[in-house]
Amino acid sequence: MQRDINVYDATAFELEFSNSIFEQKLKKQFSGVELGYNGINKNIHSATPREWYVRSWFSVVPFYYINKIVKDNPSLIGDIGCGGNFFKDYYPNIFGIDPHNASADTRARFDEVFSQEHTDFFDSAFTINAIHFISLVDIKDRVLQFQNIIKPGGMGFIALNVARMIEKTPIEDLIKHGWEDNISNGIQDRNHDYNPKCEILEIIENFVRQELTGLLDYKVFDISITQCYNDFMDGNIRIVFQK
Repeated sequence: MQRDINVYDATAFELEFSNSIFEQKLKKQFSGVELGYNGINKNIHSATPREWYVRSWFSVVPFYYINKIVKDNPSLIGDIGCGGNFFKDYYPNIFGIDPHNASADTRARFDEVFSQEHTDFFDSAFTINAIHFISLVDIKDRVLQFQNIIKPGGMGFIALNVARMIEKTPIEDLIKHGWEDNISNGIQDRNHDYNPKCEILEIIENFVRQELTGLLDYKVFDISITQCYNDFMDGNIRIVFQK
């Protein structure tokens, strides 16, 4: 089973990010810039990397991972599910793809067809909490679809929130894999307030690790499902790999 490598360290990254041009620019856009989402509802309109127009609170975690895929100055960086194409303000070589947002460089939905039509297309690519609206049992296929759009030797960063995948997982698969938890008490809804028991989270995390073990050439393997089941800001499955 894959062990974590080069995981995000908020304390160490604070030293790197503090007083950088990125931080100064973010502070002009948002009233709060923090080093990660701790799972606590702050009772404010939280800003995600996909909703830059909500000027309240921003987590800088994605920069830790994106900086690793841009260090070799790739010419074309795909941002899959870019939303408002926020990161293009910070990395000009980004080409944003989103099915809905007018700020994207092109309108498209990421799926198997898109992946096959864009084989070896980007020098590097990333996606943050954008392509995880699938059943958890399909996580391996989705990761490989994403890898396929990157040129050989290129770097990729993918962040997924397991809560969104559990919401899309058929009830029969939840039962089959032992992910069901108090079915009579509302798991069918599996909404944003649903939070499985610790033992269920451990089973889910072990499944994810087993599915992803040996799948890619990982440079970062950072899984934190048991610490935060619904990390809607930064994802609780974060991996950087080289194709």
